[in-house]
Amino acid sequence: MPAPSRTRCRTSVNLLKNFIDGQFVPGCNDFADIHPTDGTPIAYAREAYRVSVEEAVGAARPAPAGLG
Repeated sequence: MPAPSRTRCRTSVNLLKNFIDGQFVPGCNDFADIHPTDGTPIAYAREAYRVSVEEAVGAARPAPAGLG
């Protein structure tokens, strides 16, 4: 009987969306998060627009100290 393969089988790759102030917001370009050992995509992440980054920073400012 052949030895089991050590490679991972990925049947789907997630799209990670921007989550700002309790909701998912649109982004622009998608880019791959690459597995460092085999070069396959682990997930795709969505780039944020500049205004989305500013909104995220503004939403995070009132968070209590020690969270993050």
